[in-house]
Amino acid sequence: MYVEVKKTVDVSIDRLWALLGDFANEGASTGLVVEKGEGFGLGATCTSGVEGHRIWEMCVNHDPEKFMVSYIIDMGETPVYDYIGTARLHFVDVNHTMIHWYSHWRWRDLPGNEVSIEDWEKLMKNAYITVIDNMVKKVKDGR
Repeated sequence: MYVEVKKTVDVSIDRLWALLGDFANEGASTGLVVEKGEGFGLGATCTSGVEGHRIWEMCVNHDPEKFMVSYIIDMGETPVYDYIGTARLHFVDVNHTMIHWYSHWRWRDLPGNEVSIEDWEKLMKNAYITVIDNMVKKVKDGR
């Protein structure tokens, strides 16, 4: 499965990268309920919750030159597995950045699962949009 969001925002790429690049700490706290973040850059991890599910994330690619982070997620006992996501910032002009957030993952049927693939796709897209909007707000609020 594949999900992506592209959004251009009125914040400079450097200011956004300062947040996104700090994957397990400031970057992770922009939309989900982060319980614990450890490390910086490659290998950084965080544990958070979304929609009642506890998830563990680890940064597997941290590229400041490309303004890109990739991460894997273990969602525990959910239908989603083998998840890898990437968030990449693209320079538009000094005050605008295009954010391209996408993920690949696999789906499994679990006993008692009442959530459809389409519902998960919508959940993931909404999560990306929430994180993007919260990153922009955080940068504009000077945090």
